[in-house]
Amino acid sequence: MFTLKLLSGWHPGLFVLLAVVLSSSAWFLYRRELRSMNLGKSQWLIPLLRSLAIFLIVLTLAEPAFESRHREGEPGHVHFLIDGSDSMTLTDSLESTSASEATQRFGRAVASLVAPTSGVHDQIASQFDVSIWRADSTENQLLWKSSLQSSEEVLQESQTWNPKQWSSSTSLGDRLTQLGQHILASKKDSSTQQAQSIIVLMSDGHSNLGVATQTAADELAKSSIPITTVGFGPEQQQADLVLKAFEAPQRLFKTDRLSGRIIVADILPKDSAFQTQILLGDEILWQQTHSAQSDQQREIPYDISMEVIFQRATAMLPSSVQYNSLPIKLTAKLVTSSSEVSTDNNQQDRHLTVSASKAQILLVDGRSRWETRYIKNLFSRDPAWQITSVISEEGDTTRLPQSRADWQAYHLVILGDVSASLWNANFQSSLIEFVNRGGGLIISDGARKHLHGVSLSTMSTLLPVQLQSRGSLGDSTSVRGANQDDWSTQLTLSGQRLAALNLGSSTFDSESENVQFWKTLPKLDWLQTVSPATGSETLVEAVNNDQSQPLLVSRRFGAGQVLYIATDETWRWRYKVADSIHQRLWNQLARWVMRKPMSIESEYLSLDSGSASYQTGEPIELRVSLRQQDGSPAENRRTVAIISRGNEIVSRVNLVADESNPGFYASTLSDLPIGDYRVSIEAEGFTKEALLAESRFAVTEPNSNQELLSTDCNSKALQQISQATGGQYLHESQLDRLPDLLRPWSGGKIVHSTKLFWQSYYWFCAALALLAIEWVLRKRVGLV
Repeated sequence: MFTLKLLSGWHPGLFVLLAVVLSSSAWFLYRRELRSMNLGKSQWLIPLLRSLAIFLIVLTLAEPAFESRHREGEPGHVHFLIDGSDSMTLTDSLESTSASEATQRFGRAVASLVAPTSGVHDQIASQFDVSIWRADSTENQLLWKSSLQSSEEVLQESQTWNPKQWSSSTSLGDRLTQLGQHILASKKDSSTQQAQSIIVLMSDGHSNLGVATQTAADELAKSSIPITTVGFGPEQQQADLVLKAFEAPQRLFKTDRLSGRIIVADILPKDSAFQTQILLGDEILWQQTHSAQSDQQREIPYDISMEVIFQRATAMLPSSVQYNSLPIKLTAKLVTSSSEVSTDNNQQDRHLTVSASKAQILLVDGRSRWETRYIKNLFSRDPAWQITSVISEEGDTTRLPQSRADWQAYHLVILGDVSASLWNANFQSSLIEFVNRGGGLIISDGARKHLHGVSLSTMSTLLPVQLQSRGSLGDSTSVRGANQDDWSTQLTLSGQRLAALNLGSSTFDSESENVQFWKTLPKLDWLQTVSPATGSETLVEAVNNDQSQPLLVSRRFGAGQVLYIATDETWRWRYKVADSIHQRLWNQLARWVMRKPMSIESEYLSLDSGSASYQTGEPIELRVSLRQQDGSPAENRRTVAIISRGNEIVSRVNLVADESNPGFYASTLSDLPIGDYRVSIEAEGFTKEALLAESRFAVTEPNSNQELLSTDCNSKALQQISQATGGQYLHESQLDRLPDLLRPWSGGKIVHSTKLFWQSYYWFCAALALLAIEWVLRKRVGLV
């Protein structure tokens, strides 16, 4: 491959322009001098020869040369993969580097490749094709590759190789796998299929996301792609203070205590002092002073009044807004006067939701059954709930909600085995409207079968099961086991996917563990026989030998949820374990079924954006309720949610009206980048002052706090990668050995030769010939 180059280093266009200007000026001046003479063709030819000679002489200053590059044999291909994660921004104090000369790990990796004459690239360029990649969070970014045309662009472009944003996690296994797939695909499409490819991984060795590095190395070994690893950073942990974890619950009531653990690695000189702090914004809520013990891990418990935090958080917000639940961002921070490798790993944030008002439950039953007593007691003891119970065999309707506003004050209604006198048309229509507008309804059927003895034609579309008259079926509408242990329970496929039915003390590692747990629950003695209605889902079944009956059946109705339980004996699951299962189940079912309250309310606006934090890619549901001055729903208004981060508006989202719920509007957000966000509302017919309420949430990345938990070089992991693939491991202090280690992998060479035309006799003779011909012509016409 041949290319024309100018070795002077100046821009080619500058020399061409200068040559054209000077030669044109010479032609113009010379032509004007000869204009009065009658010289025929020589009048034009003589100035042209002079101009061409000047053009060649000026181009000589640009040092033109022909560069020739071609392959002999099969040169290898080296792929340098530089870790582009946050830990590669650390500046280390190495023995070979003075403090004033210290640079980031990524910068040292780049410099070792492209430094003039001493860089690895220059030392192997004659034997290898070279590609340089940066391992980003989601893909490998090609920074530069050599070609037969030229190889000097590497020195010009290396200054722009830093990523725009350093990756907050490291997935070396994924990036190695991706690069291996690229190499194999390139070989299939290339004429040099026999050339050996080798990967040189330049990293500190820490990987906290994606495929394990050992798994990726084993796969590359099968493809005969060796990996030589170069470790950056000190191989021994340097003095540092690391906040490894900040444990805090995601949801609390405002009168609770916030308690948990802060896990710290204090790799500091023994007896050095440091402080652990928890902050709300810039305000310190809690702090303790500790003496360093050079521990890789120590636990520091904390305990703070949540009410104090809630009061301080709301004090900074508009007083005209009521906060039913408030997202709060707390920061745990480590502070020390001792020298550290990095202070970026000294703090972590946690986002939690603080409930200010209790969820309201209406419990209605015809008698005080065992089930009713336990349900009433468990919700009465829980500070997050407020339960109102109406227990009346006569079906006293005066104690029930009377108006729409009374019904809407509740989030959940639990109906037991109430008498037939309660099921009048007004009660049924009120219950339907309550659920349709977003309320939750749980029906716990009973052995007296009152639910089956009345006309429920109005509610038939609401119930998730089909009921038949007690008079027409007698006792066939219920089944009782021959002995007390006949009816066991099992989850259906739909139930296995529902988090509200997870009964472990913590989330099970797999769905199968929860499935087995349900089968071990104490068995039921009594069960009501029903069949699922169209559009409903059976979540739990009761099983007796080869028989199965629906036990928990649910359905969506309007904006609300209905759950039917075909027994009143879930209290039996307290056997030997007290409240641990029964209370957990009812709490989870209640939160799943209940009307989700709006987080923030003002006179005209209710607004909710769900959780205090979301992981990247997770959908975010926005819900809005608009009211007019008289409290009636504000229907058919153009409503827009404004999503802001800091002082910048990120997005404007049109909200869609809920046809079944007047005055309600909703939309779903997705694919927001990491950050803290505010949501405000604009609506047709409302001033900005009327809609002051704002909701807040954060978008976070999984494992975002893992990148700087270790600041040393994980040489062991890098050595394992190299050993698995047949490569070798070097520390960055041994980089001078890398060219010698790579050379045996090449089966050819790249021959590079340069022809200096500006120093050749041909170039000199051409300019001399032009001047000689011009002199001869001048003499012929009598100008000499």
